[in-house]
Amino acid sequence: MYNGPEIMAQGERNSFFIVNGGIRQDIIPRSLNLTLQVRDIFGTGKFENTSEGRDFYIHQEHKRKSPTIMLGLSYNFNNYRAEPKKYEVEENFEDMENNF
Repeated sequence: MYNGPEIMAQGERNSFFIVNGGIRQDIIPRSLNLTLQVRDIFGTGKFENTSEGRDFYIHQEHKRKSPTIMLGLSYNFNNYRAEPKKYEVEENFEDMENNF
């Protein structure tokens, strides 16, 4: 992911980029799966902000400890899948005509 430099009302933010990755493995098909995600693989997620005004000057550097590794395990009971929500639109043209 790349974010370019940004100019704001009272300052600016430098550009930065990070590389994330992930993999998912089905252990039991459609029931149990394992997910591994790695965020900011190369440790490049540092960015800087500078804000200034008549009575202040602030320079901030943000750097998180990288890489961040997340491991997830999920289980779907009874091959459960959420049903898509159905939206019903009720139209009453008589009321629309009376309001005009």
